[in-house]
Amino acid sequence: MKIPGWVKGSLVGIYFVLLAILFTYPLITMMSTRIIGQPGDNIYYAWVIGWVKKAIFDLQVNPLNVWFLNYPEGWNLAFTEIAPVQVLIALPFALLANPLFGYNFSMLSTYVLAGVFMFLWTKSLTGKTGVALIAGTAFATLPFHQAHFLAGHLNIAGIQWFPLYFWGLFEIIKPEPVKQRVKFSLIAGAALGLIGLTSMYYLYMTALVTLVILVINLFFVRKRVLKWQYWSSFLWMGLLALPLIALALWPFLALENQVSMPVRDISVARMLAASASPLDYILPSTDHFAVGNWVNQHFNRQMWIENTLYLGFIPLIFAVIGGIALKKTNKRLIYLILAAILFAWILSLGLDLFLDGERLQIQMPGFLANLFNRTDTYIPLPGLLLYKYLPFYDRMRSFARFGVFVMLFVQVLMAFGLSFTWEYIRSQAGRAVLTFLLLLAVVAEFYPGIYDRTFSADGRPVDAWLAQQDDAGAVIQFPFDQVENQDLVYATLTNGKPFVGGAFSSFPPQQYQSIKPVMQNFPDAASVALLDQLGVTYVLADANHYTNDAELISACETLGLDYIDTMGEELVFINMKE
Repeated sequence: MKIPGWVKGSLVGIYFVLLAILFTYPLITMMSTRIIGQPGDNIYYAWVIGWVKKAIFDLQVNPLNVWFLNYPEGWNLAFTEIAPVQVLIALPFALLANPLFGYNFSMLSTYVLAGVFMFLWTKSLTGKTGVALIAGTAFATLPFHQAHFLAGHLNIAGIQWFPLYFWGLFEIIKPEPVKQRVKFSLIAGAALGLIGLTSMYYLYMTALVTLVILVINLFFVRKRVLKWQYWSSFLWMGLLALPLIALALWPFLALENQVSMPVRDISVARMLAASASPLDYILPSTDHFAVGNWVNQHFNRQMWIENTLYLGFIPLIFAVIGGIALKKTNKRLIYLILAAILFAWILSLGLDLFLDGERLQIQMPGFLANLFNRTDTYIPLPGLLLYKYLPFYDRMRSFARFGVFVMLFVQVLMAFGLSFTWEYIRSQAGRAVLTFLLLLAVVAEFYPGIYDRTFSADGRPVDAWLAQQDDAGAVIQFPFDQVENQDLVYATLTNGKPFVGGAFSSFPPQQYQSIKPVMQNFPDAASVALLDQLGVTYVLADANHYTNDAELISACETLGLDYIDTMGEELVFINMKE
């Protein structure tokens, strides 16, 4: 009996849902109450979801204008990545339950969609369901994906649009005529727009990788590049992609017109361990259930979030087989894939060569040592030239993220390798058994185990108390470094009060930079006087930071702050002069 297509599709979808539940467990049991990992970008994105929900449905205001953070100057969401598509996916579930449920659902969706879209692409390339299941499993559960899930990077975890985009792109650039060319143009255009609405990082990197692919492809399409049919595909793609990309870029371009976004000093960028090391591609994740602890003990994994780029030995072995087989049948495709892998791999290594978290140095030959008056030098990479001369490349904070394209195309090559291997297995039962065994092997290579690091965003007792205060008095937290803590930003959803701090990330606003040197000396006359200028009513001090509560209370009251109570771990004062 032939199984209907919709049943097969449903079974594939159910499989990837179960896979997502397995790789994020116990998340499914705490969707509306807890978050996997430790407070960081995860709670920031949960706050974004909650704030956008409140801004649109309750206040009917522009959610980009966050007037109550960095109070009284205000703050703009475009100072950080917003991940609009991921927030949009989360919104219905935030409305049904709460922002935590929305955030957790959005994270889970990246696993399911990444698996399904890679399945569809590799199924179209190989025609084999078992092969596509393995490729989809490997891509959805990449340790890279797991690391950014655990870190709460909702934008960087959004890897699901890459298979759709490159599926469409590779179809429309074929030298021979392609059926449904418009369809694939629209798929590529929609996916590119969604990439832009997920992460500016990903949009910029995708553009660079695409450029390399198109340049290499010119050697194969030759005269066809002069025909309108070739360029019409890009026209269709652009008609769908450009409005979405414009929508993604608009907040950042509008902000750039008001405030010049800072760039990172090149000397700092060259020292970043957020550059990948060649070792990163063969080291299992530090979260792996079996060997993670060993990797963590024997290698420098200080920047494990960005440098978790493990490809997996099963994918690598079959990718090599796939590359060899593909070279015999489709040289154009193998050259395009290898060019994309090599380009992304080199750029992921950053500006200078790193190994195990350390920037490598080599001895200079005698004549060069005399010429430059130094005996050793770092090993510069092509990324250094891009950093100096390519627009916007110097805005990047993590070069290692280029590694996602290496992993993507390795999975594609793996699919070809599996397909080639399948040809030697004649029986359906044999293929089914091999599919099952390889699925288990991939899961075993990537599985992190059950996560035991979770936290609640219920808020502090002081936030519940602040919510009961019938005024719009602003809040400040001491020690002042804590005003950047993401959980304190989330707390504004509970307490409803303006907050002097915010999730400033790498782009602290002018007000924050100007007041920080003064506020770091709290409690003293200058910092308390500045509270009046900022319109601060409620002053919170973390009791865990100050060694003597009585001395702190006495000092604050001498300066004119009224001590109210200690609520949980926070000493609460009111600035009566404000």
